Amino acid sequence: MRIDNSDTSISAHAARPGTRPAARHVARLLAGVTFGALPFVAVGCGSDDASGAAAPLSAAEFRAQGNELCTATNERIGGIIGQTFGSGGEPTPAQLQTALDGILSESRSLIDGIDALAAPPELAPDVDEVLSDLRAVADEAEAQGGPAYFATDDDPWAPAGVKATALGLTACASGE
Repeated sequence: MRIDNSDTSISAHAARPGTRPAARHVARLLAGVTFGALPFVAVGCGSDDASGAAAPLSAAEFRAQGNELCTATNERIGGIIGQTFGSGGEPTPAQLQTALDGILSESRSLIDGIDALAAPPELAPDVDEVLSDLRAVADEAEAQGGPAYFATDDDPWAPAGVKATALGLTACASGE
């Protein structure tokens, strides 16, 4: 994922010698798995049956719609990261908290958006597992707070990204 200004791209931060740990963590967060913002206007959930419940999507439809949601997510998360780390200066604790709050809000919206898609029966258990993992990571990150979350080189989203890739939600796991 690239942020509009090439001087503030995530890859530029990650490649700079002496890059601060927070920027390296953010680069891995975006490269590993980025579950963030999404506009809900384009969420399609299959056709309704007579009971009003959404009919399951095909696996291909689920993957296509899920990847669309993740692509929008990646763009929004990139904006949050660019705003926080793009100036070249060290973000304040308040700025780190604001960034984490934005990422978590957007992540939870995406989780809800993917959950609203009517996953096909053959994918539903794995989708539920990924969403459960993502909810747990979001809750853990919220408990840590912005400064502590960005101070570590750990990528708590990576295990869910591996599972998302296995489901075919490659845009969710790639940060692209």
